Amino acid sequence: QASYIDNRTNLHQPSLGASIDPATFTSPSTPNRIFAATWRGVVGARTFAEAQYSRKDWQLRNAGGTSAAIGDSPFLTRGVLGVPGNLQYNGPYFDSTDPESRNNRQLTASVSHLLSSRGFGSHELKGGVEYFTSTRVGGNSQSLSGYVFQSDYKVGADGRPVLDASGRLIPRFVPGTSRLQTWSPLRGAAIDVNTASLYVNDHWSAGPRLTFDVGARYERVRSDATGDIAGANGNTIVPRMAAAYDVTADGRTVLQATYAHYAGKYNDVQFSRNSNVGNADRVTGAYTGPAGEGRDFAAGFDPANYQTFTGTFPTANVLFDSDLHSPLTRELTLALGRDIGKSAWARATFVKRHATGFVEDFITMADGQTHVSRNGVDLGLFDNQVYRNSDLPRRDYEAVEFESAYRATSKLAVNAAWTLQLQDDGTFEGESSSGPAQPSIIGDYPEIYVASRNFPDGRLDDFQRHKVRVWASYGIDLKRFGRVDLAPFYRFNSGRTYSLVANGVPLSAQQIARNPGYARLPTSQSVFFGQRGSQSFEGYQLVDLAATYSVPVWQSLRPWVKAEVLNLLDNQKLVSWNTAITADMAGPKDENGLPVNYIKAASFGNASAPSSYPRPRPGLDGGRTFMFAAGVRF
Repeated sequence: QASYIDNRTNLHQPSLGASIDPATFTSPSTPNRIFAATWRGVVGARTFAEAQYSRKDWQLRNAGGTSAAIGDSPFLTRGVLGVPGNLQYNGPYFDSTDPESRNNRQLTASVSHLLSSRGFGSHELKGGVEYFTSTRVGGNSQSLSGYVFQSDYKVGADGRPVLDASGRLIPRFVPGTSRLQTWSPLRGAAIDVNTASLYVNDHWSAGPRLTFDVGARYERVRSDATGDIAGANGNTIVPRMAAAYDVTADGRTVLQATYAHYAGKYNDVQFSRNSNVGNADRVTGAYTGPAGEGRDFAAGFDPANYQTFTGTFPTANVLFDSDLHSPLTRELTLALGRDIGKSAWARATFVKRHATGFVEDFITMADGQTHVSRNGVDLGLFDNQVYRNSDLPRRDYEAVEFESAYRATSKLAVNAAWTLQLQDDGTFEGESSSGPAQPSIIGDYPEIYVASRNFPDGRLDDFQRHKVRVWASYGIDLKRFGRVDLAPFYRFNSGRTYSLVANGVPLSAQQIARNPGYARLPTSQSVFFGQRGSQSFEGYQLVDLAATYSVPVWQSLRPWVKAEVLNLLDNQKLVSWNTAITADMAGPKDENGLPVNYIKAASFGNASAPSSYPRPRPGLDGGRTFMFAAGVRF
């Protein structure tokens, strides 16, 4: 078998999900080609073999700014001057002259053999090999001008943005608060992450009531980036074990258990941080004045008015341990399933996961410092950033999942699923929609940061106590006039969690006094008020309905039309909102000099995105959505 897919997408969209300014719009294109060829064959009476080659070539073009003028540089808010943090405005983010490629190639083969004996039961043995290469090309230039400003925009007393005469957001330049990032990308830099794997598995039917699955997978991963820079160096063996026991000896009640280790993905973003692949050299400077505002405020746009206080130089002060490998997750499941009568079944499953070996960065005195010069300019001494595997961060998950299905009649079938999360806790989130495989600050400046205020333990932002789904299908046979299928869908989601955290809080005098000699301390920090995930958004319910009508025309030829109504009951409940707060620097402080009180932003509790509503529509609201489709089956 062979297949080839050519999928090209042209878009017109904001640069980032957090872009709030029409000036940030870009028109990227993403050509995407996938080829796969597979062979399967019977080698002998009891042996089956298969092999596959596949290749994907994906590119991102024209995604970013087209003006190199410094006044058209992108801005990111810091969330200090009464606006939410990390919003993007003024100009497009990224660089249209720095296209990116993310490609992969795979070659795999396996052999299965059936073996049986009277004393040891039957075995289905399977073994295989795989070689997988993931390639990323691009310097990940953040701005065509080479600059990214970090500064809040002007807001009025009501917390709403104030616009200039041309209808543009007004940046504010505040000494000691505003920042400037200067980026120096290496366009065309590339990394290959090569994974060679061997695996073997035995599905063993030990008797009429007991079966086992026992297997293991070995992975050898190496990566190589432009400049002969090594990154990943993993050798991992992961076991897979499962057992199933027929409790009632009739196949109607089955007890199952599994235990397995899972090696995390070798994300090319994560394992190229010591190279210039997707990582440009960057220096960050603090604004020294004078204070002002506006897109025509020349002093604010002058790089000479920013004093460098930190920087990242992937090939200079970013280092990897020699045996750096992906994280490992241990998972245990216990399940009990039962057939109920002739037309229903139910199953309950307990799931427990524990993650170890996080890829974490460390900035400590023991890891040293590096003197950095670039393009003949002496940039001074910088603290090293060393990546190694660590169990200091924590992520643990426990849940019980209930599933059931019931076929009431030949026309009506009902299904239900309920996930009850018991625990989804940790000390850091680990990733975001636009930032995969992020490190935390847990291993950074241990003398300076305070665990309970900078990275507390608690519920992660995807904790959700209850998630319920109930759906049904009902078919009405109209004989020669066709068929109508109705499919209602009910869902209930309990509220997600969020933390009370203020960004951009300066280091306290007590923290600075504990500096043992770092070259450059961070100038600000995120401070939590309470445990991680101490607050909850609102839960909500939704009902969707789909109806399909098809009519026979000739033999198997059936035209059909389908109508769907999402959010049938028009639920417009506010289920998430702006959570921006600032630290009350004038109020009381704790023993580390950090504020114990916070001030809610003027927009706190208000809708901040279409996702603030259960079923968002285009624009900042929720409501019903109608969708229609038509086709022909034959």
